[in-house]
Amino acid sequence: MFSVENLCRALPQSCEESRSFAVAYSGGMDSHALLHALMRARESHGFAVRALHFDHALQAESENWAAHCEAVCREWDIPFLHAREQVRARPGQSIEDAARRARYRWFAQSVARGETLLTAHHADDRAETLLLNALRGGGAHALAGIRPRRMLSSAKGTRVARPLLEFSRGELAEYARANGLRWIEDPSNRDLRFARNYLRHEIIPLLQRRMPGASAALARAAAKCHDAAELLDAALLPALGECAAPEKRGVFCIAPPLNANALQAAAQHDDHQHARLTALLRLWLHRHGRRSPSDRQLRAFLAQVCNSRRAALLFGDTELRCFDGHIYMTRPQSSVSAMTMDWDLRARDLGHGLRIEMRRSDESGALAPRRLRGRKVQLVWRQGGERMTLPHRAHSHALKKLFQDRRVPPWERGALPLLAVDGEIAWAHGVGAGAIACARDGNLADSIRPHFAAANR
Repeated sequence: MFSVENLCRALPQSCEESRSFAVAYSGGMDSHALLHALMRARESHGFAVRALHFDHALQAESENWAAHCEAVCREWDIPFLHAREQVRARPGQSIEDAARRARYRWFAQSVARGETLLTAHHADDRAETLLLNALRGGGAHALAGIRPRRMLSSAKGTRVARPLLEFSRGELAEYARANGLRWIEDPSNRDLRFARNYLRHEIIPLLQRRMPGASAALARAAAKCHDAAELLDAALLPALGECAAPEKRGVFCIAPPLNANALQAAAQHDDHQHARLTALLRLWLHRHGRRSPSDRQLRAFLAQVCNSRRAALLFGDTELRCFDGHIYMTRPQSSVSAMTMDWDLRARDLGHGLRIEMRRSDESGALAPRRLRGRKVQLVWRQGGERMTLPHRAHSHALKKLFQDRRVPPWERGALPLLAVDGEIAWAHGVGAGAIACARDGNLADSIRPHFAAANR
């Protein structure tokens, strides 16, 4: 039975020792009950609670729903944060998937370090997800359905937790009615064109009539699949650690890259080599809060890696790329039209989720601040044909050749701006400073270099 006391007992299992929670609050019955129970428990248990509401702008009433949620939080004295984004699906993508990705992108931005995002997924959701994934041909991880916890942002170390997985929809509804709660009914939840709704309203009720307790049994089966998947991950984790190459991490990386040779060696003497390779890649993705692609996509990607060492796979908001013997997990980069902007060396957002700032550096390839004073400093995006004169060199070199020699990943070469001083390239990511503004050897005490940070890693 769902109650404040039972929720507080369930929280440590999914949230470890966290005491600061952000609730994904849609205003529906499930999240409304969760937020209410946390509100009642916060003083006695020392919880910090706030609500996050994301408006997908898919329903005519969505702005009224946001206002309702804000009013509830004001009444309960709960900090409220909301965002609105018109969600559109790409060709071949369902609107459900597009909405989920947009929502979790915003959650990753909004949840603070040390805070845990709580969602109101419950046992019935878990049963539905098991059925959906079984019908899609999923393996152990897919049949585990909704996991009790997962990574939200690997850069911040934040997580998503689902403390209601042991409670049914009926138990949450009983709690909501007993406490006189008023919640939002989203009409899209009755739309049978969506596979989940069809299972929820047509198939599972038939199963329940024929086999009472079917939904609870499916939820228990999902929990057992989760335990099996966790054991598999634990067995693979040492091998994954041996494949990690943190020194290769780039600006757009979501996680430290993997050494492709080490990855293949980890499965070389395994009777199920392909299964082990795909399991290692899936574990790598899951540990950094990413969903994995289909078996067909992974097979094609691994075949490219093994045959040519050059490969790319885009799925959702994640891209896998193989370059220079390493597999990178990156965010897709937006194309940047050629442009130039003046820069005063202060931290600046460049758009496309990218930020630049100057940092002190005592390494070779840094810039001397005094050599920048009184000169025109600009950020310049590549157009092709740029040349750069390196320190202690009499002639310039094609920037393309310098990038190739230093094994700078191709996707970083055009997405990151160059630093120009009085119209001459003075610094390039992965190459370092040019002769026009480099810090002299032996005089690096106050030298600096541009640093890029990518949002939503």
